[in-house]
Amino acid sequence: PVLPACVCQLGDLWDGLITKGDKMAAIQSLLNEISQSKTKEWHHLVGNHELYACTRQELHAILGMKLPRHYYTSSPYPGFRIVVLDAYDLNIISKDEEHTASYAQALAFLKSKNPNDIFGNVDWTNGLKGYDVRFLPYNGAVGAEQLQWLQQTVDDAA
Repeated sequence: PVLPACVCQLGDLWDGLITKGDKMAAIQSLLNEISQSKTKEWHHLVGNHELYACTRQELHAILGMKLPRHYYTSSPYPGFRIVVLDAYDLNIISKDEEHTASYAQALAFLKSKNPNDIFGNVDWTNGLKGYDVRFLPYNGAVGAEQLQWLQQTVDDAA
């Protein structure tokens, strides 16, 4: 068998309900399983469940996620490049102080796209059609700075 050069964990490593019990014990149990992998290079992406349970500082400490922003490139194998994006760069879930400005931006954008009470116990999809159903409070977005970085990264690779 061929050992993978790396593993890309695409977010939601744990369920959002992890905070109902001993969060750190549950996370440590997951990390114990991961540590048994013969593949040592792991790339953990941000999912909404990570943000429900942890601040980005905690994610950095627990999973080694990059700070201050979690987008970067990696080359786990010669001639191969992974581009890791942060799909929750803009979100209204994160409780980190450093995301205060992006929180305001995300909230304004979300409210401009979704007329429903996004903080209430209502059907957030009411009146939304087609692709507009994506504008929900548990989703995130890629910010302008990250998009510029991605464009430069793609241009540099060409």
